[in-house]
Amino acid sequence: FFLRKNINANNLKNFVLSFREELATRNLTS
Repeated sequence: FFLRKNINANNLKNFVLSFREELATRNLTS
């Protein structure tokens, strides 16, 4: 359970990081 929860936390962190990078690149290109 703890491992699964930890993996979900890592996935969420990676999603947020990639989402912020996506917004940053869109702001730069626009």
